[in-house]
Amino acid sequence: MTVFVDLSTPGRLAAEHAAGYERTLRALNAAGIDTPGTTSPNHAFRSDAEQEVLFRANYTQDTTEPLFHYASGKTDARSWAGHGTWYRRKGKVAVAPPGTSNHRLGDTVDWQDLGDQGSDRWNKAAAVLTDNGWDHTEGARIGESWHWTRITANDKHRNDTLEDTSMMLIRNTSGGKVWLVTDDAMEHVPDARTLAEYEKALGRAATDHPSWFVEGHQKMQERVRSSKAVQAAAAQAAAGYAVDSDALATAVIAQLPASAKPLTAAEVTAALKSVLSGASLTVK
Repeated sequence: MTVFVDLSTPGRLAAEHAAGYERTLRALNAAGIDTPGTTSPNHAFRSDAEQEVLFRANYTQDTTEPLFHYASGKTDARSWAGHGTWYRRKGKVAVAPPGTSNHRLGDTVDWQDLGDQGSDRWNKAAAVLTDNGWDHTEGARIGESWHWTRITANDKHRNDTLEDTSMMLIRNTSGGKVWLVTDDAMEHVPDARTLAEYEKALGRAATDHPSWFVEGHQKMQERVRSSKAVQAAAAQAAAGYAVDSDALATAVIAQLPASAKPLTAAEVTAALKSVLSGASLTVK
C-alpha cells in the first residue's frame, strides 16, 4: 500500500518520493534556483477524482464554446475512456484525462519557477533535478518544462545518509499524522501540533551548532538545553514524540570539521539522548 504524505510545500507525494522532493528542493535553492517547488496541491499527487475536477475545468464536449487551437489550427482533443471526446477550452491549460495522468502515482511534480526550457536558469535547474533522479521525458513529450517524474533508481543521492534532519520529518495528511522518514524506515510520531518546534529542536539546536559537540558532553548539554529551540520544544512538545538519535548524531558528526571530531557517533548519540530526554522528548 502506497503511503502519501504532505510535503513542506502544498501537495502530497508517495513517501518514497517525498523525501527525495524535499532534498531536491533544498539542492535547487542551494544552487541559486529559488523555486518554491509546488504552490498548489495539484502540482504533486492527484487522485483520479482530483484529476477529473481539473480536467472538466479545462476541457469541454461543447464544440460551440471558444476552443484552444494550435498554430496549425488543430484543436487539443482528448479521449476520456467511457466519456467520449473532450476539447481544451480557449485560454486553458493541457490536462490528461482522469486515469491517465502520472500525477496519480505520487512520483511526479510540476516544479514552479524553473524558467523557460532551454534558458540558462532552466538548464541549471534541470541538471540538479536530473542528479536527484527526476526525469523530463514525459514533460518534454507534452511540452511542459515544469513536469518531472522521479525515478528512484536514477537518484544519485538516494543512499545519502547525511541528510538534513528537518528533511526527514514529513506530515501525513491522513489524520494529521507525522512520520520520521529515514532511508529504510518510517517512524510514526503521534502528534503533529508542534512539528515546527520539533524540527527546530532536532535540526537547529544541534546541526546548526556542531561546535557544541567538541566542548565535552556536560558543557554541550548545558548549551543545548539553554537554546530557545529546545526550551520551546520542552515547553510545547506533546508526549509520544520519537527521535531517531542515531540519524541525528550522524548528521551532526558530518558537519564537524575534519580536524575537530573527537567524539564518536556513539558518544554523540548518548549526549543527544541525554539532552533530548531533558527536553521532555521520548527518545527512540
